[in-house]
Amino acid sequence: MNVSITIPSRLRLHLLEQCIKSWFDLAESPDLIETNVMYDSDDEPTHEFLLNIKESYPNVKPHMVTITPEMRQAGLNIHDLYFNPGARLATGKYIWGTGNDVEVKTKHYDKILCDEIEAFLQDKPDRLLYCQINHDELGSPMIPGACAFPVTTKESVETIGGTMPSEITSWGADVAMYHIYASLAQSRTLNLSDKVFIWHWSFHTGRTHKNGLSEDKSGFEGDDIAYSLSTKVQFLSPAQHNAYIRRLNAKF
Repeated sequence: MNVSITIPSRLRLHLLEQCIKSWFDLAESPDLIETNVMYDSDDEPTHEFLLNIKESYPNVKPHMVTITPEMRQAGLNIHDLYFNPGARLATGKYIWGTGNDVEVKTKHYDKILCDEIEAFLQDKPDRLLYCQINHDELGSPMIPGACAFPVTTKESVETIGGTMPSEITSWGADVAMYHIYASLAQSRTLNLSDKVFIWHWSFHTGRTHKNGLSEDKSGFEGDDIAYSLSTKVQFLSPAQHNAYIRRLNAKF
């Protein structure tokens, strides 16, 4: 596999279908793309949807995440439960954690990633990488260089155990990861924001969608669960930040 995409998902089937179709339909080599969809154990609609869509997209790989009411009440860690386990299951050279509300817009994005990343890593046998893409054409207030959905490598995942710091349960992990890579002894950041575009169907970007709304039309099916995740921005402690840097620097 070339590109492995990890997608946490609960309900929101219209969004999930759009998301999956875009990854495969716009790829130059769809047979070398895989999506690891992480879905909750009590989400029967998503389970059935993933079984059906595999007929058209055989590289869609469903992975059930056991969730109890007690876990949900206590607050779910989206990185520890979904993104990082999905990244560790990936078989691709490049690993990309996204949401079910993401739609890739660049034709043959996979070839662009392969060509650009391999050129960047040509003199870097450790193959450690933080690759920035354009996560929405509407822009973002995030700090320059940070990316909501960065691309990384299998070697990077193996070194730190995933794509995001598991100490951060929800918001803030993307910025924390950028700060980690920006602090390394050698540059491992690659900016492809002018070459690869995705759209984020989210209230963050002001995008809306006519399908997949809840019965009262107030939002997407499953938004009540999505919004129950912690939305407080979190930060790594200096000790945690430095621990990640040491693990990555040791690979140079």
